[in-house]
Amino acid sequence: MIDRNISKAPISDLADFYTRWPSFRGIVDEVIACDGLSPDEREVVVWLKRLADRVGPQDLAGSDDDAFPHD
Repeated sequence: MIDRNISKAPISDLADFYTRWPSFRGIVDEVIACDGLSPDEREVVVWLKRLADRVGPQDLAGSDDDAFPHD
């Protein structure tokens, strides 16, 4: 079950996402379990979860939104 008590505020930056990741992780688990994903989509989400699990405070030092390309 997804934790519905997580903040509804938009994610403001990478540091905010990192801080809230423990709550978001449950949402990702629900997405992975979703029947509507193709095998390729599921694999990408699993790898994104693994990547997020490995991010630490040292990875955020000096980063800001301008360091990343925007779509």
